[in-house]
Amino acid sequence: MTHVVPPAPPALSATPNPPASPWEDKMTAARADFIADSLPSHASSAGHPLPGAPENDPTPSEPATVIDLTARIADRQIIDEAKRLLMTSVNLTEPEAHRWIQKTAMDRRAGKLAIALGIIEALSEKA
Repeated sequence: MTHVVPPAPPALSATPNPPASPWEDKMTAARADFIADSLPSHASSAGHPLPGAPENDPTPSEPATVIDLTARIADRQIIDEAKRLLMTSVNLTEPEAHRWIQKTAMDRRAGKLAIALGIIEALSEKA
């Protein structure tokens, strides 16, 4: 019985991450703006990421959690703004607007945040 050796896996590309799309750039910028506005002014000073964080720990877990939650709140507020625009311009109810964003995101295989940013961009131009 002969053993067959499987072929080697394809080589990884030289660039580990593909370039960001314009939507990802907008999402990152929107999150960064919200996070910058939400954090206390002394949180950005060098050496002290947030109050109560140990100075000798370069990656404290608590500030990462705070930043993650702040980003989630920012995402939620962007989606709520898109729902509000749909409700006023297309006369949808809040559940209908939410479902429209959710279904469109699933149909396009995109995140709800990307769809919400597109709605805000499109409907803000009309206003």
